[in-house]
Amino acid sequence: MSHLGPRVTALVDGQLPADETEALLAHAAACPRCEWLLAQERASRSMLSGAGDVQPDPELTARLLALSPGPEQPDPRRRRGLLAGAGAVGFVGVVVGGLVVVGGAVEPRTDPHAILEAVSGGAGERPAELPAGLGSTEASGDIVAWLADEGWSAPESLPHGMRVVDVEVHDTEAGEILELEIAGSMAHVRLLQQRGVLADDAVGEAQTELAGRHDALLLPTGVHDVALQSEDCVVVVLAAPDDATYSDAILAALPAGDYDTSLSARLARGWQTVTQWARG
Repeated sequence: MSHLGPRVTALVDGQLPADETEALLAHAAACPRCEWLLAQERASRSMLSGAGDVQPDPELTARLLALSPGPEQPDPRRRRGLLAGAGAVGFVGVVVGGLVVVGGAVEPRTDPHAILEAVSGGAGERPAELPAGLGSTEASGDIVAWLADEGWSAPESLPHGMRVVDVEVHDTEAGEILELEIAGSMAHVRLLQQRGVLADDAVGEAQTELAGRHDALLLPTGVHDVALQSEDCVVVVLAAPDDATYSDAILAALPAGDYDTSLSARLARGWQTVTQWARG
């Protein structure tokens, strides 16, 4: 049997048929990874059931109330804060109201073609918190760690001789899109990714198994351009045919797994929205 994955929420809530519940519990008893996930989900329920209403800090409340639409077009550099601030309003509302639907039951559907269109011809901004020395082994390791901390899909390793040479974040109406360039003396691979679930109509397209770890969608933009779900992100990989060996190695190093819809994951995403907004 496969791992619990997003079914852990329905399992803890008692929403699954008896035979499926029994089978999943038996699997969790023999699988350390799923046993830990099940324990975390139950602990989240226990914590929330005993939690009281949370009163937001007066300064935070004042900042939220100050977010009123004006007649002028917002500066693109402020769009990230405004988008995240809108999520913070919803987060504070559900916590104060005693609800446990942080992050929403309906997760964002992401179309890889829309990702390509959103970054086409536009320049993003390099996150200020990244190290200065792009292209070095040390900086590449720091950037990969930063990706994981920020909830992006981070490769476990890079092919020998390949380094991260550029990182940009595009603020779009549909949310943030990360652009990552990985290059070496013999190859250049470009990764675009956005948090969310691969759109159903995109999944219906032709698929190919990639490096034995991911199911990927072949895109019409190039011979070796693909899109895939890597945990909480939809990743688009652009590479020339001659660079296929390197792009396959990078993709094989991306985390496998579906978008996490468990309560603990939704709580974490809701809290991340608030902290991103607070940072401005």
